[in-house]
Amino acid sequence: MARRELPGPATIPAMRGSEPAAMVPPAPSKAQRDRTWEKEQRSGDVVQISYRHIPRELRDEISALAERKGVTTDEIARAFLEYALSALQAGVLQLQPKPKTGRFTLFGD
Repeated sequence: MARRELPGPATIPAMRGSEPAAMVPPAPSKAQRDRTWEKEQRSGDVVQISYRHIPRELRDEISALAERKGVTTDEIARAFLEYALSALQAGVLQLQPKPKTGRFTLFGD
């Protein structure tokens, strides 16, 4: 097998001044994110959760029901979802989407 010779200094192309620096990735930022908003949203050890497009009255009713039953709002929501899916599959619940600006909605809002 023929031995390949390494190029000598005369055959290596000269690097321009900015090229080596461009090849070195920048150091990761050590800046910390400002978490004051998250801290302000906490009430004790419970984090405030936001539900998009759900009216406040409905959220309050679900929270009150969860409190009366001694369970979390997640469990109440899950129970409602499971019941609604079984009712939908049984044909008891029917959903009729209506067109709304390039998409559909189940609500008239």
